[in-house]
Amino acid sequence: MATKTDTDPGLPPGCEYKDGVLVRVLKIGVADGSIREQVRRVTLDWDEARKLKIDFHHPEFGWIRGGSKLERDRPSESIMADTSVPLLTDRPE
Repeated sequence: MATKTDTDPGLPPGCEYKDGVLVRVLKIGVADGSIREQVRRVTLDWDEARKLKIDFHHPEFGWIRGGSKLERDRPSESIMADTSVPLLTDRPE
């Protein structure tokens, strides 16, 4: 069985396999001024990311943390170009 490697073009940027699990390593500054590494699990499927609450890389919006929150705010050009329409629903009684 073939395994994916760090050079696999299908992997999101900055991801690698560690012990058979797809992860990304983030450098985070802490209160005392030092830098520490945070290892976060990653999935290649958005539905799986939402269900398991792990990270997912969207090709247009970038990293989605915990399956539901954008890591960075969208640029204003992207927000202004969004042509989606909100759906109005009835409030449950």
